[in-house]
Amino acid sequence: MATLFGSGIKRREDPRLITGKATYTDDVKLPGLLYAGMLRSTYAHAKLANVDVAKAKRAPGVVAVYTGADVKDKLNTVPCAWNVPNCDLKVPPHPPLAVDRVRYVGDGIVLVVAESRAAARDALDLIDVDYDALDAVVDPERATCRIACCPPPWSRARRARATTPAPASSPSGSRARTRTSTASSCP
Repeated sequence: MATLFGSGIKRREDPRLITGKATYTDDVKLPGLLYAGMLRSTYAHAKLANVDVAKAKRAPGVVAVYTGADVKDKLNTVPCAWNVPNCDLKVPPHPPLAVDRVRYVGDGIVLVVAESRAAARDALDLIDVDYDALDAVVDPERATCRIACCPPPWSRARRARATTPAPASSPSGSRARTRTSTASSCP
C-alpha cells in the first residue's frame, strides 16, 4: 500500500504543459468569438473630464465600445468585500467601469469589443481621455487625518486648477490631457 505522505507523486500533466501540447483557453477558437480590450487609468486619483470614444467606435473590426456612463444603470457594482452577517461593514460602490472619476491606477475606463485582439488594441489607441488629476493619499495615517480634518473632494468649493502638459502617450497608447490641482492638502 502506497502512502501519500512522505512520498513523491508522479504528476501526469507536466509533459504536455512543458512540451506545449496542452490546450489553454486562448487556444480555443469558437465561431463568432469576440475579443475585449480595456483602457485603464494611468492615474491613482482623477476626475474624468471627457472620454471621447467616437474614433474607436468607427475603427475596423470593432463591434461595441462601452464607457462607465453606458453601463452604470445596466450593471451592478463589483463586490469587493465579503459582507459578514450582522456586521457594520461599509462597502463603497465599485462600478465595473469608472463613471466620473478613477480611484486607482488600472481602474477600467472603456471596454472595447472587437473581432480580433489586434482590432481591440488598435481601437484603444484611438480613445482620448481628459483627466483632471487629484491628490492621491497613500499613507494610512494621512488618510484618516484627511477624513477628520478635510471635507471630501466632491463637497469642496471649486479648487483652482493649473493646466499641465500630459505625456505624449500613455502605456495604452491613448492621448491624455491633464489638469493638476494646485490646492493644498491635509498634512
